[in-house]
Amino acid sequence: MTVSSILSPEAPLVSCLPANLIDNDYATCWAEGKPGYDIGEWVKSTFTRDVEATKLSCVPGLLKMEDGKDRWLHNWCLWTVDVLFYGGAKITYSFDDLKA
Repeated sequence: MTVSSILSPEAPLVSCLPANLIDNDYATCWAEGKPGYDIGEWVKSTFTRDVEATKLSCVPGLLKMEDGKDRWLHNWCLWTVDVLFYGGAKITYSFDDLKA
């Protein structure tokens, strides 16, 4: 898995690495590191063999409570995503600004 950028950790033990995208832990995340509004940031998954994608799920924000703060409310959330497939197919999905 490759990404366009990675947020530098603000504190020890904070990880925003791409591997967090597939660790099945809703309290972790990948966070991009580009200044501004994050437009154009991307994630790319490459497989060593052909796979048939039957389902893709995404939590568009961080489901974590930390020091009494709801991180969903204190961080940016994903609004729209383009899913591009090998061969050129594309799906665009927009998320509601609601905590899952």
